[in-house]
Amino acid sequence: MRKTIWDAATLFIFERGITFRRVDDAWSCVTVVEDLLIISPSEFATKTRMLPIYAEVPIPPITITHILSQDGSRAFDLQVQDAIYKRSWDSTEYIRLLQIRNVEYCHLLLLHELKRLAMAYSNTLEMIHQFPTQTAVQFLLGNSFVVYFAFDGVVTAAIRALDSLRPYLWYGFGERGQMSNSFFRTVETSTRLPHRISRIVDTLRPRLTDAKAYRDCIQHYFSPGLHTDSLQIDKHDPGFLTLSAWIPDSAASRATSQFRYAKNLDALSFSWDLVSDIILLLTAIAEELPDPKSHSDRV
Repeated sequence: MRKTIWDAATLFIFERGITFRRVDDAWSCVTVVEDLLIISPSEFATKTRMLPIYAEVPIPPITITHILSQDGSRAFDLQVQDAIYKRSWDSTEYIRLLQIRNVEYCHLLLLHELKRLAMAYSNTLEMIHQFPTQTAVQFLLGNSFVVYFAFDGVVTAAIRALDSLRPYLWYGFGERGQMSNSFFRTVETSTRLPHRISRIVDTLRPRLTDAKAYRDCIQHYFSPGLHTDSLQIDKHDPGFLTLSAWIPDSAASRATSQFRYAKNLDALSFSWDLVSDIILLLTAIAEELPDPKSHSDRV
């Protein structure tokens, strides 16, 4: 019988940084402040409705790391590879093989940055467990730039991954002439996009727009984390901790005095949703691209 991710993994990082580690077939939640929580990750997910984002699976002599989909049915690392390699790319099409490799690189980099963010959450909570200085149900941990460093990496890589898709949106679906240097402008000026792709972009546009606003603020002004460098730690029954790194509702104002936090956006949750959106878009584009041989005269 084929093992599921629940059977094969030895470490899970859930939303808000909750971490489970398996040693000698015994699971424990290591981000707790009281007695170790002895429960399997799957049982924890069922009881709390919290979801695992990151998993480690040992395949000697190495350990494979995965970012999981929200329904737990897919590993995004494998989905990226499938989207790129399960179709017959023509090295003379879609601006040559280098562009295909660039798509692969940018999307795997995006997953790498999300893994780094998940580990930053986990490591912070484990540190608090080892040095329990707070007994309050909720408290703030100041000067916590490491988590925001990793968030900056995710949104920067996300826009880079989107930009890597521009040649496939433009040339892949038969446009001619000069391609725009912006993902959104490429979408807006592409007249031959399949309806499915246009519909997906429209659905994802609000979060993708927010991601670009964060990236632009980071690139040209300052990190949103510079204004909110305190992490919120919450203790839940039976003693496990969660971490929240708040990010502003939108950084488009580029002024910290105008940042608002009414939506309670957490950096890791937002990043996971953002990565899910981009992988969905990549998969749809790969599925919709016509056979290169059927339109070899378009480029």
